[in-house]
Amino acid sequence: MARIARKNQMTSIYAINQVSEQILFRNDLDRQSMMETIKATQRKYGFHCYAFCLLSDHGFKIILDVNDKNISSILSSISIAYALYRKADKKLFTQRFKSTPLHSKEEVVAEVNRINQKSDSSYNSFCFYDDTSQQSLDWLANIHQTSVEITQEKKTSDIDGATLILDAWMKDNGCCDDDLKKDKHLRNECIARLHRQTNCSMKQLGVLFGGISESTISKILKNKEQF
Repeated sequence: MARIARKNQMTSIYAINQVSEQILFRNDLDRQSMMETIKATQRKYGFHCYAFCLLSDHGFKIILDVNDKNISSILSSISIAYALYRKADKKLFTQRFKSTPLHSKEEVVAEVNRINQKSDSSYNSFCFYDDTSQQSLDWLANIHQTSVEITQEKKTSDIDGATLILDAWMKDNGCCDDDLKKDKHLRNECIARLHRQTNCSMKQLGVLFGGISESTISKILKNKEQF
């Protein structure tokens, strides 16, 4: 059965729970590797992290403000990088991650308190909030000291809305349809922007840009996500 696409929510902040049927963390070296993986992915995507918990052997929890980035791309990047580190014989991530949208700072604070388990372990953000961490956790944002902005506007989901955004983008950048046809770099920038700002599927984006195949759109988006 095909997987159902995740719906875009009226928030960019999510509590994420990823579990595995396999032993995900054999020891603290594995947990340290996961922390380094999360930090590397943060540098790539620019998300904010408010809390995490790596204490379970079979999963992890994390609270992210994805900052207009694609949540599935972020978790996929984390999962692939960690799986490459583990070189496991069996697939580590057989289940999709669960994401709970958080719509207010109060909800975020409550979720941070829920996943923070009172311990002296550096693999749970309780030590960060309790100020007892023995290692630098400067990649975390303290929810109590951070101004949280909750997105209130849903992304456009129809092709007409995407067309309006495209027209406005071309006007702002002083270009036209012919420019996009001649300059693939410019076209790809536009495709990536529309993907971030709308709910258009890859098929719809292909139609919008003159009949580009879904596989080509997918390659363009993957290339853009690497920068």
